[in-house]
Amino acid sequence: MGIGQTLNRGGAGARVLPRRRFRTRLDRGVAAAEAGQRHLVVLVVELDRFDLVTNGLGRAAGHDLLRAVADRVATALPEGSFVTALDANRFALMPADVGWSATRYAEAVLDSLAEPFTLADFEIATSASVGIGCFPADGTDADSLLDSADRASAQVKQQGGNGILEHEPTMRTSAIDRLELEAALRGALDGGELWVAYQPRVDVTTNEIRAAEALVRWNHPVLGSISPADFIPIAEETGLIGRIGEWVLDTACRQALAWDERGLAPVTVAVNVSPRQFELGSVGHMVTQALETTGLAPERLELELTESVDLLDPDAVSATLADLRRLGVQCAIDDFGTGYSCLSHLTSMPIAALKIDRAFTRAIGDDPAGSPNATVVITVLELARRLDLLVVAEGVENHRQLEFLRRHGCSQAQGFLFSRPLPPDLFEALVRRHRGGLADVIDLRTARPAAARR
Repeated sequence: MGIGQTLNRGGAGARVLPRRRFRTRLDRGVAAAEAGQRHLVVLVVELDRFDLVTNGLGRAAGHDLLRAVADRVATALPEGSFVTALDANRFALMPADVGWSATRYAEAVLDSLAEPFTLADFEIATSASVGIGCFPADGTDADSLLDSADRASAQVKQQGGNGILEHEPTMRTSAIDRLELEAALRGALDGGELWVAYQPRVDVTTNEIRAAEALVRWNHPVLGSISPADFIPIAEETGLIGRIGEWVLDTACRQALAWDERGLAPVTVAVNVSPRQFELGSVGHMVTQALETTGLAPERLELELTESVDLLDPDAVSATLADLRRLGVQCAIDDFGTGYSCLSHLTSMPIAALKIDRAFTRAIGDDPAGSPNATVVITVLELARRLDLLVVAEGVENHRQLEFLRRHGCSQAQGFLFSRPLPPDLFEALVRRHRGGLADVIDLRTARPAAARR
């Protein structure tokens, strides 16, 4: 059954049309709006992280999800609305003019997706990025209205998804800026503009620095420091994350050995590996090659994976992680609690650690005992204890949080209380002056990142 048939199945609500007929209806809507006979709003709706579902569970499962989403979207809109599929996970909507505000139409779509879907034994919490184009401010013809709504939808997605945004004139310029940033990123690696910062992970009991998380940074010769939040999504979408990820892994391994040669106490280096890297090639081969090339002992390397990597192909991912574990490389689930959680896969995946997302740690606040997030943190700590997993809390910023984590059995912590991510030389200086006392932990905040040294 096609997506159009699915939408029609709901009866009252939106009516699906092929793109050509939708375009005819939209042209008529523009003409009616020009004549002052109606208010015209166009929505573009893109499902967030839909590729994780199709890549992990298959195209058939993805189509089943689209059917369920389509049913809800259809019933959310007033009768007389029209919908068409732009591609696999994007829809264009022309709501009926029933006197609602533009944002109310979009809110109706998001509200319809609030309840999770059950699919192939997974509970999928689906969200969407909704862009709004209004006649005549955002366009006076069908093409310009669709383009405006599409740009607004893309902006929502870049900001994390699950939101609504009305088109603004600056978005056209932003789209051009993004293309320019993508072009610049393609040359950044070869041009020596990328560098790796290291943030310490501290044992909450002994206050000793146990590991360093490797974090890629970009210093553009003209634009200056560019946030990872701006360029990592571009790297993911374009596939550049494959080359960048390999380079970060190789650089971190070589840096660990360089610190050894300078007499620094051995530290583990933790390197992030995204689901996209699993899609692009063999992560196992990449890691094995990096260890063979650099000579770093496998037990000195830890890979940090997000929960959503489990949706790609649970059996294949587990097999890769098992091979790495036999090699001696440890793996951790990063940002635990914010992705597609599946406890059955958590127990079967060969991982050694969980990292509690900073959203939970920071939200503990000044009164940890009275914070609802404290319950979440305690639950994760108890789960990890029962599974014999090390726990690292991210985003630790004050002593009350640190004491709470220590009291409830957290293993390690990282965050601005200890240090910001540092260039290699400043990280080395920090470790050398660190003696494991509480006062030293406090003093770690005095180190500040310097410009990348080349």
